[in-house]
This record gives sequence, C-alpha cells and structure tokens, in this order.
Amino acid sequence: MPNPILDRRVPADEFARLQALEGYHILATPAEPAFDDLAALAARITGTPIALVTLVGGDRVWFKARVGLDEADTSRPMFFCARAILARDLLVVADAARDEQFSGHELVAGEAHIRFYAGVPLVSPAGHGLGTLCVLDRVPRSLTSEQQSALTTLARQAMHLLELRRLQVQCQEQEQQLVTILDALPSPVILVDAPEAHIVFQNRAAREALGWDTNDPDELTLFWRAMQVLTADGDVVPPERWPARRALRGESLALESLVFVVPNGRRFPVLSGAAPIIDDAGSVVGAVVGFQNVTHGPEMNRLKDDFIALVSHELRTPLTSMRGSLQLLMADEHAVPNPEFRQLVDVALDNTNRLVRMVNDTLDVAQIEAGRMPVHVRRTALADVLTLVINTVQAQAGAHRVLVEAEVSPDLPPVTIDVDRIVQAISNVVAGAIKSASAGTTVRIDTASSGASVSIHVRYLGASIPEADLPRVFDKFHQIGRSGDQGTGLGLTIAKALVEQHGGRISVMSQPVEGTTFTIELPADRQGA
Repeated sequence: MPNPILDRRVPADEFARLQALEGYHILATPAEPAFDDLAALAARITGTPIALVTLVGGDRVWFKARVGLDEADTSRPMFFCARAILARDLLVVADAARDEQFSGHELVAGEAHIRFYAGVPLVSPAGHGLGTLCVLDRVPRSLTSEQQSALTTLARQAMHLLELRRLQVQCQEQEQQLVTILDALPSPVILVDAPEAHIVFQNRAAREALGWDTNDPDELTLFWRAMQVLTADGDVVPPERWPARRALRGESLALESLVFVVPNGRRFPVLSGAAPIIDDAGSVVGAVVGFQNVTHGPEMNRLKDDFIALVSHELRTPLTSMRGSLQLLMADEHAVPNPEFRQLVDVALDNTNRLVRMVNDTLDVAQIEAGRMPVHVRRTALADVLTLVINTVQAQAGAHRVLVEAEVSPDLPPVTIDVDRIVQAISNVVAGAIKSASAGTTVRIDTASSGASVSIHVRYLGASIPEADLPRVFDKFHQIGRSGDQGTGLGLTIAKALVEQHGGRISVMSQPVEGTTFTIELPADRQGA
C-alpha cells in the first residue's frame, strides 16, 4: 500500500514554485524540437525505451517532451517526478512494482507497466524544482555511473533551455508591448532595418496615412520602393537621400518638409524626421522614421499636445516599470545567477535606461517649445548649484576616466534661478564635455562675473568641434562626442532652451590645440549684494 504521508508530500516552497513555473509559460504547450532532442538523447545514452522532460504542476505532471510514451500527462500523486523535485538530486527507482511509494501509480499499475525510473530535477536559478529530465523502462534495471552523469548533464541543458525560452517569451511580450504603444501614437512611425532598408514595421497612424494596411515586411518594402518623395519645391528626392537611408548612414535628422507620393498617385505634404538605432557596439542596426501629414496645418498644435500627453502616460510609465523590474533582477544574484543571463539582463537594463533618457529629453523639448516647462525661481549661490552638478555627473566622469573640477570666484553675486532647471542645463553641457574629453584629462568649470551677468565656463581638451559644425551644436539631434557613445542629441538643445528661459545665453568656442569651451551667462542678482 502507498504511504499516505508520502503521498501528500509537497516541497516547502510549493506556492512560490508553482508561481515560478507559471512564469515560464510552458505548461500544456505543444512539443518543441529542442526539448524533444534532449529526451531522445537521454533515451539513447541510457538505452531505455522511454524518456521524458516533465513539469510538475499542482495536481498533474505534464510531459513537455516524450519518447516511447503516448500519454501527454499523468496524475501527480505517487509519481516519480513529484518525489524527484523533493530530493533535488538524481532519483533512481530500480523496480517500482516493489516500491510502496510508486506501485499504486497509474503508469506502474496500468497498461504502461513502468518498472524502472531515473530522473534528475530541473532546478530554476531561484532554487525551485520545476520538473525533471527522466528515463523509464518496463523492466527493472540500473544505470552505470557514466549514464547517471550524462543524465545530470542533460538535465542542466534542459533547465538552460527553459531559461532561454522564458527570456524569449519576455522579449516577445516586451516587443508586443512596444508595438501596442507605437500603434497608440497619433503620429506615423516606421521602423527600418539595416543595411537593406527593409520596412519592418509601421504603426497604425502610418498605415492610415499611407492607405496601406499591412505589416508584412516584403509588401511594405515593395510599397515604399514604388513611392516617390519630393522636396517642398517639387524636386524629386533620390532614394539614397530619403530620411530612412540617411539615418541608416548614422545621421539624425530634424523635421524637414517633404511631399510623399504614394503608388496610387495621391500626394500629401509631410514633416519628416529620422534617427538611427544604434546598438551597444556603436553600430547602426536600423532606423526610426516619423512623419506628420501637414495638409491640415491648424490641427498641428492639437496633435502635438495629444502626442505629449500620450507619450508621457503610455510610454514613460511602462518604461519606468520595466527599468525597475530589471534593476531588481540585477540586484538579486539568486534571481539570475547564470552569468550569460545576467549579461542579457544588463544589456536590457542599459537599453531601457537609454529609452527612458530619450523619452524624458523628448518630452522636455516638447514642453519647452510649447511654453509649458514650469519654472520656480529662488535666490541661490552659484557654488551650491555647481556642487549639485558635480554630484550629478560624477559617475559618468569616472566611467570615462575624466576628472571634473569646479572653481567659484569668491566675489560671485547670487543668481535668481530655478535650481533644478539650471542644474539640468549645466549638467547636460558637462556631460557632453565628459563624452568628448580625452581620457585622463580634466573638465574644468570656472566662473566669473561682469556687470549684470554671471558666467560659467566649461572647458575640456579632446576632439575639437569642426568650425562648420559650431552653429549647429545646439540644434536638435546634433551630437558631439566619441563614436559609439551616443546620447539622444537633445542635451545641448535642452540646455540652451533652459538658459534662455532664464534670460541668459549659451555659446561655444573650439580650437584644435586650445580645446573647447562652453560659456553659460545668467543674469546676476545684485539686490542686497
């Protein structure tokens, strides 16, 4: 008779274990070749007619992969795998018919006539026993030490497959979330891959604007190749000068006036911009193109307001949530102990941080241009402001092996500013200097006062800014700095707008030998000085 106490045994972490198992989204899913191959290899190595990859649910044991057995699942009580996840080690049952723990199970007492079992638990990185890789036979037998070792190795590979599958599901969910967000945007957005410039996605607004409701990459590519793009004056723009092609060459394009002519002959004026998608190695892997039909000009301000509100809620919130989840994963070594998986999570966290910065910078620019950036001024000593700036950029400076030093003139008058906004402006300038400065050098912040203004000079030695680029340094999406260390291209744009919002101005000078100097001038507050 089966032991009723043993029959009811469950792992101490049963609730957390079942939650973890649900997180793999694999219960009762169709067969997958990778798991089938592991089961077939286990049967061949051990010379057994039956091999399974099992998952132990609440009351059933599911067979993710099976060789030599017709059943897709079985009852959990008294089954070998339910015991194996308790032992957390190789479980061998030489003759189940003579073992009171298992002799009453349907696969032992029934037509399957199982007698031999050997199974290794599949233990998650968090330590939960999810199931087993096991082999079975209809006659009593044993395994050699080499066969046991091989079975243990195959079980580790099965667990790796489960982890990879879980990460793939997470990536697919995040991709679907991104598609949902992009489809919700009121402005048309198109994603292009590199290097062939195939259209891989267009959001709902783009499909409606173009009158081509498909996301099939081949059909989209043919559609766009049949289009014409004209300048605002009616001149034909060759395909190599289209925004997407230019972005794939690394350019970040501010909005320009163009005319789209779709294959059915319909034409409409647009404002179009594009930016490259750059991976961690600094390579361009694609481009994002946005455009807006400007046929109905009076609607533009309303659309812009709607866009700002929607992006703030629909994009910022999930990105912040994703970043928090990834940070929690990286902070817990037990959650992701595998170095390869930690590297994947680290890359995902870096990319999420980059997206958060991009969204924040884009919204800041939009709010400033719309006159909606709130300013709360107070009388402040500039020395306190620069202390906050240095604290903000210290980590970045260390990562680039650059020193940041500030010197404040003792007779400097106070300034009346919104401290947070001016710290943001100066930090953006210093951050750009850190990225452009040569490793081992110092970014120096000096101050001076003359008459009614206070000046902050940010000086560094490094690659100089070409003279032709100096007038464009503060333009949207214009970037300076080392290749592969790209930001959003909006930092200096935001800095200029915030400084001018305070009645000040910002300028830049750059010489190959003397280095580069950014100068921020703010009105001095000499009242009571």
